[in-house]
Amino acid sequence: MKTIYFQYWTESEAGWGQRPDGFILHLSLEDHKKFLDDYWDKMPKNVPCEYSYPDGPLDRRNGHALPIEVDGRSAIYRDLVTHCNQKGRGRKYGRCFFEFEIRNDPILQALNEKAQASLKAQ
Repeated sequence: MKTIYFQYWTESEAGWGQRPDGFILHLSLEDHKKFLDDYWDKMPKNVPCEYSYPDGPLDRRNGHALPIEVDGRSAIYRDLVTHCNQKGRGRKYGRCFFEFEIRNDPILQALNEKAQASLKAQ
């Protein structure tokens, strides 16, 4: 089994409000922290009209992304490793899955359910 780190995001848009924006997966807690630092460092000083922000679930032990155990041979784990090894801005830190992708993919739905179960077990 391999540990990955799971973080929900919420989108906020002026005049429209907030809505779920999906989740991001990280291979390590360090990658999660680097991703957040990089994300917020690139944000403008003034609040933009549209942006996303991390919005749980958090590991109650450390206040960061939720650790989830997955099979190291699973498609989701192999996809995450491949994605994070590609060059490109932000890719090395994690992989985003947007709300529409989650709704249409049974593997992502199962991962979402696993995160919810892990959160309840804390």
